Amino acid sequence: MVKKRCCLILLISSILFGATLCTSLAEEYMAIKANAGQKRVLVMSNMPLDVSVELSPGIYSGLPAEWWLLAETEFGVFHYSLNGTWVPGHTFTHQGPLFELPDFKVLSTIGLPPGEYKLKFGLDPIIDGILNSGALIEEVNVTIVPFNCTERPTDSLAALSSVQQAFIANRGNPDFFVVGFSSEHLDRNGKVAYSNKVRRIESWVYSGAMLVTAIFDNGHFVEETSQAGVSRLEPTYLSPSQFTHCMNRNDVVALMGEPSCVMTEVMGGQTYQYLRYDPKPRRAAATVVLENGLLISVTAGFSLAYPALANQCF
Repeated sequence: MVKKRCCLILLISSILFGATLCTSLAEEYMAIKANAGQKRVLVMSNMPLDVSVELSPGIYSGLPAEWWLLAETEFGVFHYSLNGTWVPGHTFTHQGPLFELPDFKVLSTIGLPPGEYKLKFGLDPIIDGILNSGALIEEVNVTIVPFNCTERPTDSLAALSSVQQAFIANRGNPDFFVVGFSSEHLDRNGKVAYSNKVRRIESWVYSGAMLVTAIFDNGHFVEETSQAGVSRLEPTYLSPSQFTHCMNRNDVVALMGEPSCVMTEVMGGQTYQYLRYDPKPRRAAATVVLENGLLISVTAGFSLAYPALANQCF
């Protein structure tokens, strides 16, 4: 929530009453959020999008204003109507006094076309049907990313490149591995952008007298390093070939069973779930991370042989 202490709506007060100083110690704020995130939010096209607004006018409660809720899209400008729908046109939503508005949902949808959506929540003290330059405006930019998942969970080597298949044919499945998926890249201006091209980064570790680590980028071999081995490590029974970026929680549970515990947090408008698997006899620890319900990383193997020292649920 973006907080603007004390003088958040000072402009309204100054226009109406000529006030130039704010003496209240109360807190006022206004915010617009998409999936609980602000400023810039990424949403896969198959995931829900929930937009809400909040207002706490504090000492300015009751002052008249124009309320604006706008969506600037590649298909035109829309405004929120009090009947609960979004309709074409650039106009205000409501004219009336400021009042407490806690977390009011103005959009709940799924399957919007991929693209950029700028959502604005504005308060204008001038009641003239125009969003004037002095209006207070909060906005959130939503990027809808195409969802086109064709890779389904597999127990075969089909998810791996020919180079990785050769590694497994020669050395077997790694005892420990980290697989991560990302759709982020830098655009020509050096800013982070998103696409439907998912990058797969992997680290495979083989234990023995030496710990050998192989790095792969989209299946291409990058490098191999080695170091002295560590005793009393438990290898995983899993294989990197069993994981793809299309997997959801049901797919993970079907493969690995119910997790020992689940941790959930919301960051930047994205919901992350951490499925923790505590080590058991002849089974190593593992952590699977889901972003908005889809797998983005898995770490499996090499827990200490003493479960109490490798507890994933703390």
